Amino acid sequence: MFLGCDVYAVEDLAEKVKAFYHRAQPRDSDPMHDFDERDLLRLAEEGGFAEVHLDFEAVVARGNPPGWGEKAWDILAKAAPNPLVPSLEEVAERELSPEGAERLLGHLKPLVEAGRRTRRQASAYLRAVKLL
Repeated sequence: MFLGCDVYAVEDLAEKVKAFYHRAQPRDSDPMHDFDERDLLRLAEEGGFAEVHLDFEAVVARGNPPGWGEKAWDILAKAAPNPLVPSLEEVAERELSPEGAERLLGHLKPLVEAGRRTRRQASAYLRAVKLL
């Protein structure tokens, strides 16, 4: 699986792109990945907040997010997942041969456009009150 899509037919190419993202943002040390909801609570409490609330939401859903419509592929392929890494298209062009990039992106595009993917997302919403 890659981006929630079955990539068995292009697994070798998807693994090269995944490897780039793992090198660019190691899960155990990158500031975008090296914390969880418990760390957020602890940091807020240590920061002197008197009252801390955290809502955690995990979603597993089939298809694209509501509102993506015809833009689904452009959003997924051309937008960077966060400010610290390049977009999927940029990584494919950088890490793969021109033929490999065309093959991987050509495999993913119709799946994304048809909503044939599974999204997994977790969000933590932190609210805190600091007494003066």
